[in-house]
Amino acid sequence: MLSNPRVKRLAAFVLVAALGCEAPTTPASPSSDGQPQDWPPSQGVVAEVPAVCGEATEVGLMLGPDLRSGSVEVTNNETHLYVKYRSDPGRSILATAVFVGDSPDQIPTTRRGLPRLFRFPYKSGHPRGTSEVVWEIPLTDVTGDEAVVAAFAQVGLRPSWGDGEPISPGRDWATYLTHAVMDCGAGPIGPEGGDVSTPDGRATLSVPAGALTEAVDITIEPVDELPGLPTVPPVAPIEGGMWELGPDGLEFLVPSTLALQYEEANLPAGVSEDDLGVFIINGIFERLNSTIDTDANTITAEIEHFSGALIAPQFEADFEVDLLDLTLPPGSTDLQVEASVLNHGPFPAPGELVITFSEGAIVNIEPTCVQLPEGMAVSCTVPALDPGVAEGFGLVIDVSGVVGDIAVTATATPDPVWVDPDSNNNQRESTIDVAGSDLQVSSLALSSGGPPIVGGLMEFTAQVDNLGPGAANGGTVRFQAEGAVVLGDVGNCTEVVDPQPADVAIDCALDPLGVRSLVQVGPFNLAPQSAGDVTVSAIVSPAPGNTDGNPGNDSESLTVTVAAPGANQVDLEPFNELLDANDGRVIGATISWRAQISNFGAPDPSNGGILVYEVVGAVTLDTVDPACTVSPDPSIVAVECPFGPFAVFTDDWIGSISFIPTANGDVTLSVEAIPTATDTEIDPDDNRQETTILIGPPPPRVVGGSG
Repeated sequence: MLSNPRVKRLAAFVLVAALGCEAPTTPASPSSDGQPQDWPPSQGVVAEVPAVCGEATEVGLMLGPDLRSGSVEVTNNETHLYVKYRSDPGRSILATAVFVGDSPDQIPTTRRGLPRLFRFPYKSGHPRGTSEVVWEIPLTDVTGDEAVVAAFAQVGLRPSWGDGEPISPGRDWATYLTHAVMDCGAGPIGPEGGDVSTPDGRATLSVPAGALTEAVDITIEPVDELPGLPTVPPVAPIEGGMWELGPDGLEFLVPSTLALQYEEANLPAGVSEDDLGVFIINGIFERLNSTIDTDANTITAEIEHFSGALIAPQFEADFEVDLLDLTLPPGSTDLQVEASVLNHGPFPAPGELVITFSEGAIVNIEPTCVQLPEGMAVSCTVPALDPGVAEGFGLVIDVSGVVGDIAVTATATPDPVWVDPDSNNNQRESTIDVAGSDLQVSSLALSSGGPPIVGGLMEFTAQVDNLGPGAANGGTVRFQAEGAVVLGDVGNCTEVVDPQPADVAIDCALDPLGVRSLVQVGPFNLAPQSAGDVTVSAIVSPAPGNTDGNPGNDSESLTVTVAAPGANQVDLEPFNELLDANDGRVIGATISWRAQISNFGAPDPSNGGILVYEVVGAVTLDTVDPACTVSPDPSIVAVECPFGPFAVFTDDWIGSISFIPTANGDVTLSVEAIPTATDTEIDPDDNRQETTILIGPPPPRVVGGSG
C-alpha cells in the first residue's frame, strides 16, 4: 500500500500535520532578502546606550521555551527607545530584527501567524564574534505608555527571541515583551505653572504661576556626571545625587522649587544629612538656600535658572570681620584702612572680603584685592583659613578735597559652598571725619600765686591746641581733681555730677578752633580741705561729628602738695659725695660717704629734719658720724642723721658714714631728706638722691725679695 506515490505524499502530509500538533515549529527565515546573517548593516544600530531614565525592562534571549542564549534589555530616554542584545559567553549574534509598536496585533506575521522577519522595520546582520548589539528606535513608534517589542536574534545558527508572551499562541514559540515607557520628567509648563517629576519621583520641580511667559518643555534627567564640572571650590556630589535640568539656561521670573531625594546609604563617611545642600553650576558651584526633611530624605531648594543640579555636603565656616581700623595721620590726606577676617570654624574655608567707602579714591590696594566696577569698593580674596586663624588686609584712600564723614564698611563671606551659621558678625562699619582735628592739651598750670595751703584757693588754667589737619567744630574740656578739695569759682563751666573716679569735675565748652590755633580754658578754683597731694587733670574731647587724629595727646595732669595752715613751706634737696677715688672701690677697701642738704625755700626756712643714708649691696658698715644712729633692722644698712634749722637758700653737710664692700657688683647709695612735722615739703620729688657704684676685685698681691 505504501508503494503508491499518492499514498506516500498523503502519509507525509499527515506526519507533518501530526508533528505540528505535537510541537510548534521553529520559524525559519521566510525572507526574500536571504538568510538573516546576510542582512545588510542598518543605521539604527548604535555603539552603546546613552543616558536614559527610569527603569529598564530585561528578559532572557531564548532559543526555545527553556533554553537561554543571552539577554534583551529595553530602556528609553525622552526621544528614543533602546533595545540591547547580549549573547552568553561563547555565542555570536549573527543577526537581529526588532519590531516596536503599541499592540501585538501590529507585529508582521504570515496568514498562519508566524513572524515575517523581512517585514520587521529594524533588522541587520552582524559580523561573527558579535556579542552585543544596541538598536536606537525613535520613540514616535510608540503612541501609548507601553511599548510592544518583538526582539529576534540569530545566535549561531539558531533563532532566539526576547522572552515574553507568544506572538501566535499554540502555533509558534516566537515571543514579544512589553516595556513601560518612562516619561523622563519631561513636560510642557506654561505661564499658569505646574509640576514636573522624574518617573521614580526622586526629583520634582514645582513652577509657580508667572514664572514663565510661554510653554516650555522641561526635562529632569538623572545622570552620573555633568559636563563642565568646576574644580574650585571642591564639591563632591553624593552617589545618585546629580540631575540634568533642561532646557539649559532657562530662567524663571519667579523662583521655582526643586525637591530632590537622597539615600542615606549614599552619604560619605563622616557626613550627616544636616550637612547636605543643593548646588548648581554657575561658573563655580553655587549653593542654593535649602531645607532638609530628614524623615522623607528630601532636600528642597529655590532655583532661579537651569543648569546641572546636585546634592553634596555643605560645610560651615563662621567668618567675622574682627578688625576695621581707620587712621588719618596728622597733616596727611591718605586714609589708611586696616581690616581682618577671622574664621571661627568649624571647617577651613576660603572667601571674600569686600570693603566699600563713601568718599575718596583708591591710592593703593594689596595684590590679593581688586577694585570693583562701581569704583568705591574693593574685593579681596580670603585664602583658606583654618578655624581660629585671621587674615589682614590693607587699603589706602586719598581723601584730599573731602570735607565731612567717610563711612567705610567691611563685609566678609565664605565661598558659596560653605554655610555661615552666624551672619551677624560678617560686617563692620566705621566712620571718620577726614577734615577732623587733632586737639591736644598742651599745658595745665597752677596759675595762682603762693603755695597751696588749707583754707586758700588754687587757680588752674589749661591751654588747648588744634594740630589739624582740619578745623575743630568745638568740643569739651573736662577738669577733674582727686584729693581733699571742693569747687570754688568755675566760671562758665558746669559741675559734673558723680564724677567717679575723680572727687570733683567740671566740663568747659570749647569753641571752634582753626588749624594751628590755641585757646586758654579756665581759670577755675579749687579750695583745699586738708593737707596732702591733689592731682588735677585736663581732658579735651572733640564735638560730635569730629574725629581726633591722636587721642594720645588729649590730656595733661598736675600734682600739687597742699600744706597745713601756718606750716613752713620748704624745699629740701640732698646731694651725695663719695670721698674715695674710683680705683679704690674694691673688695675690702673702705669707702667714705657724706651728703649735703640745701633748702631752696618756698619761701620759709626749714625747722630741721632727718637725713637717711641707705646702702643696698654686699657691704658691711664701718664708721658712722657720732651724731647719727644706725637702723636696728639687720636686713638693711641704714643710718639716720638729724639736722637743725636751715635758712632759705642755705646748705650744710650732714653726717657721714663709711663701709667695706664684701663682693663684686653694684652697690646703690641713696640719701633722703625728711622735714619735721612742722614743715611742708612742696617738692618731694627731689628729696631723694641715688647713686650706683661698681665694686671690682681686690688688686693682685705682689710678692718679692731683696736682691
